[in-house]
Amino acid sequence: MTVLLVGLYYGHEFDMLAEAVEERGSDAVVVDTEEWPSDRPLLFDPSDGTVTLDDETVAVDDVEGVFVRHNGVFVPAVRDYTDGIVSEDDNPYAAITQLREYRGLVRSVLRAVDAAGGRVLPGLDGFGWQEASVAATRRLDRAGLPVPTAVATADGATARAFLERHERVVCKPVAEFGGVKPLTADDADVFDNLSTPVFLQELVPGDDVRAYVVDGSFEGAFEYISDTEGFSFKSGDEPPTPSPVELPAAAVEDAREAVAVSPMSFAAVDLRVTEESHTVLEVNAGGRFAASDEAGITDVTDALADALVA
Repeated sequence: MTVLLVGLYYGHEFDMLAEAVEERGSDAVVVDTEEWPSDRPLLFDPSDGTVTLDDETVAVDDVEGVFVRHNGVFVPAVRDYTDGIVSEDDNPYAAITQLREYRGLVRSVLRAVDAAGGRVLPGLDGFGWQEASVAATRRLDRAGLPVPTAVATADGATARAFLERHERVVCKPVAEFGGVKPLTADDADVFDNLSTPVFLQELVPGDDVRAYVVDGSFEGAFEYISDTEGFSFKSGDEPPTPSPVELPAAAVEDAREAVAVSPMSFAAVDLRVTEESHTVLEVNAGGRFAASDEAGITDVTDALADALVA
């Protein structure tokens, strides 16, 4: 049987997961999407149920598991367009269409694997969760979880007022990922000519912590140690150092609940934690785990391999 690992290749993470899968007696096929779209083979034949990814051709019925990093599938289509690579006629709609169609084909493969009895992690609807981060925050809030005050808007006056009210906020993408930028009241003029929706969250106090949940089981957490004051691990110029952390029972339970209300079976929950409280910042489909696993703080790799291999 075969397990597919699909997405942008980040360091040793896919290698770690592939090794763990193969130790359990299954074949692991790593599909790095960094160079897609390109002339590299991508084919799904619904008549015989075969899928060709680069040099590998497998039958859907022989795929027992797929791990897909949703926010790393064909993001280069948009990034490369800014360099004039994706669309030869400089038509931005061509790049958008290309991104949609590539992802549509991957979704078809995932659903075919699921229909054949294979396991898809983090989940079939991981794309939708990442593409609607504002709705995701609303779902967490409705579940009674502690989340930051937030607003999503394309109106500069509304964005400015939110920033001035909270003094320190975080500017995040409404959909997908594209960098997280902390802002203070001194940065209010960035919204003077706002024409694209932004997602703003209050910058709550606390230490940055990432917790992992696989199939409802809490698989550990770590604290990001960085020289810069930011918002979660995404905001610094230098990679943060993972450090062991013992979460209060209430924070552990809220991390589990945050994933439970999402469509994912595996997710990384980013929190800010103080001695008195904690806040759930976001739930990431297929969040990265190599740093804490390699540091011996967590063992997400084995938990995922166990879930992927029947």
